[in-house]
Amino acid sequence: MKRFKCGLLLMLVLAFGVANASTAAAVQFHSEAETTKITGSQTTTAKYTSTAGEITCEKATYTGTVVGKTVSSVRLAGTVSGCHIIIFGSTISATVSQNGCEGIAYANGEGEMVCPEGKNVVVTASGCTITIPPQKNMGAKYTNVENHISVSGSASGISYSHSGFTCGTGSGTNGTISGSSTAKGTNTAGVPVRIWVE
Repeated sequence: MKRFKCGLLLMLVLAFGVANASTAAAVQFHSEAETTKITGSQTTTAKYTSTAGEITCEKATYTGTVVGKTVSSVRLAGTVSGCHIIIFGSTISATVSQNGCEGIAYANGEGEMVCPEGKNVVVTASGCTITIPPQKNMGAKYTNVENHISVSGSASGISYSHSGFTCGTGSGTNGTISGSSTAKGTNTAGVPVRIWVE
């Protein structure tokens, strides 16, 4: 039961692992437990591209709690680390700040990044700041694997802006992201439970 993100977009993207939205109707997330804690982690290096450069992040984790055995969406908060940006062939360490932004994964494959009013996900590196505002309509490809869900894919059309002497000033709606992750569930006692999507 996961979506991104994404940090969020970066987790959501960089961690929400995104892809094309499914066209199946009435798809839902399911769990064996009435209340389920979702815990997810990135399984491949996430990659985000924009006119500012290419960002890669090695690790993303996210959590959320679902009440009900069947739901259409899951809200997730997370962190992203081990990030770098490649500018003019040079690899520079980067930090992703979520600033309270979270991701919403929809069972039909769509996703959304939501933030407190006036906030955005911000990526900073030496001489470069990239801002990713709240946005929706990214998606994920879900695969049921034993008792958990595998998420993978790629997305395009991500909005962003950037500034700084190493990446220049600009903006666009042509950002892309790719990555994969896995989502697992536990009940209120911390015991693993099966989660799936169909």
